[in-house]
Amino acid sequence: METPLSNSGNPPPKTLQRAPLALSGLDFKLLKVFKAVVEAGGFSAAQNELNVGLAAISKQISDLEIRIGMRLCTRGREGFHLTEEGRLVYQASIDLFASVDNFRDRLSSARMNLLGILEWGLLIIRFLIRRRH
Repeated sequence: METPLSNSGNPPPKTLQRAPLALSGLDFKLLKVFKAVVEAGGFSAAQNELNVGLAAISKQISDLEIRIGMRLCTRGREGFHLTEEGRLVYQASIDLFASVDNFRDRLSSARMNLLGILEWGLLIIRFLIRRRH
């Protein structure tokens, strides 16, 4: 099998393509923690909101950074600051959770509509049965 060569006689560099990020339940949990930390203004401030210790929050944010392959924030003596990637992930998490809420609302509405239709159908059937007897 022949490999295409560049002008220098070497194979062209392979383009790095990342697989799409598949979100799991754990990722949703970590993103919720990240969103809470951002909205609280830092790890310490998020402790009360999340009812979790500082070490656990720090571990979860580190786990999220590893899972998505991005540094999301700086933390330390200078305080808590989002990186550019962190701002992007924060905005995307807002969109994600809004979409999830919208999905739940639509399913709930569809379920209520279906139940309403079924109730009307049962009432009509009962009415028809009573008219026959």
